Amino acid sequence: MGPYSPSTVKNASMLGEKQWLWLEEELKKPSAIKIIGSSLQLLPEFTGWESWANFPKDRERLFALIKKHKVNGVLIISGDTHWGEVSKVSLKGGYPLWEVTSSGLTQEWKFVSPNKHRVGTYTSDVNYGEILIDWDVSDPKISLKIKDVKGDIFTQHTIKLSDISVY
Repeated sequence: MGPYSPSTVKNASMLGEKQWLWLEEELKKPSAIKIIGSSLQLLPEFTGWESWANFPKDRERLFALIKKHKVNGVLIISGDTHWGEVSKVSLKGGYPLWEVTSSGLTQEWKFVSPNKHRVGTYTSDVNYGEILIDWDVSDPKISLKIKDVKGDIFTQHTIKLSDISVY
């Protein structure tokens, strides 16, 4: 576990208000899938390192925006952990959010933080993430993958677009 903990500063935030307004407007734009890229993990609740978990009100604010605007198809990609994993959090009254965390291609890290939202296992070896979407089927299939340095699949989870489109 790293040296970081949730902020106790009253109005501490990952994003400034202008960034929140921009994100909200982007979420409202029509599309079947929206990929939110974050340099830090968003779904795990506590890692001990830099993450959205250190700003729990921000994490909840994002979840609330998705529900408020009935945003379908949100996927999250993140990095900066030095390990690869896939996480899943089910939103109350919504759908499961999936996050592919991948990093890095140049470093290995042996101290992987616990994550109760981890689906499957993790890798601390060099890795990268991949999202593939098969639009040629009636209910598009989305493959979330973590691959090793040779391109071999370490872990893979396949979901249907309908699984993340309940609104």
